[in-house]
Amino acid sequence: MRGRTLALSDEQKKKLVTLGIPGLMLLVIAIIFIFGRSVLGLETQADVEALIHSVRGSMWSPVAVFGIFTVVGLTGFPQFMLMAAAVVIFGPVWGFFYSWIATAFSAYFGYAVGHYMGNKVIRKYAGERINKISQILGDNGLMASILVRVVPTAPFAVVNLVAGASHITFSHYFFGTLIGVIPKAALVAYVGMNLMDF
Repeated sequence: MRGRTLALSDEQKKKLVTLGIPGLMLLVIAIIFIFGRSVLGLETQADVEALIHSVRGSMWSPVAVFGIFTVVGLTGFPQFMLMAAAVVIFGPVWGFFYSWIATAFSAYFGYAVGHYMGNKVIRKYAGERINKISQILGDNGLMASILVRVVPTAPFAVVNLVAGASHITFSHYFFGTLIGVIPKAALVAYVGMNLMDF
């Protein structure tokens, strides 16, 4: 018995990798979602404004804002508060533009993570019912992507991960997100403009 090792078949190894890597990534994202805001010191709107203000004026500010939206978005920080911070720092026009593009960029990052983490796993192991729902979303991917941005559903990061793991294609998600983010970003910019004039 000494020296006996547990041997896994190729199929078992494949299942372990297929489930293990996405599971580990999901655990990391859950930790970021639960503890990220306190670790980053981003508990309030003012904290986010200060972070965005720190990159203002830099030639890299657009890239930095995209990065901030992406990282802070993973912590579950409300997206409209990120947009409001961008409007306060950059003004209504540039604030709208940054909010629109940075939100879309953040969404694509979340989609990519969800796609890598869960797409094959869901299709293979989730069962017929979940796959059927996922397929319906995929068949109506453009409209589903627009609606999920216009109508509040779940935290931004969760929506992106689920969309990536579903049958929604990247092209549908790309254009649906670009279109769907406009009303919220425009509303935040408009309210911000009126508050500045007040």
